[in-house]
Amino acid sequence: MKTRLIAITATAAVLASFQPIMFAAEEEEIPKEVVLAAYKKNCAACHGMDGKGETRMGKKAGTLDYTDIKVIEEIKKKKPEVVFKHIKEGMEVDGKEKMKPFDKKLKDPEIKALIKHILTAFLPKEK
Repeated sequence: MKTRLIAITATAAVLASFQPIMFAAEEEEIPKEVVLAAYKKNCAACHGMDGKGETRMGKKAGTLDYTDIKVIEEIKKKKPEVVFKHIKEGMEVDGKEKMKPFDKKLKDPEIKALIKHILTAFLPKEK
């Protein structure tokens, strides 16, 4: 029994270590206009179409400013998997809902495409 438990634990650890690799793999390419429509429908009310989070709902929730390179770097440090979980399952801070879950509205490939959008679309373009 103990050997079996160790084997299961080891297998789980190995599978967990592959999660970032699996996330990085392209599952399906989502057209840019579909991603933008999904952002507008599901994200813009809080995060704003410009990514600044200066909407009424965004200010109330303390939404991040995606035009700030420091914010984007912090998101990258947390790893896209954490952001994915926040979008899919929602997010609470000090027992208060800061973001509702989108697991019923967005499929996993759409969430991943939205994360890519967030990490690139709002930063100033280099000249």
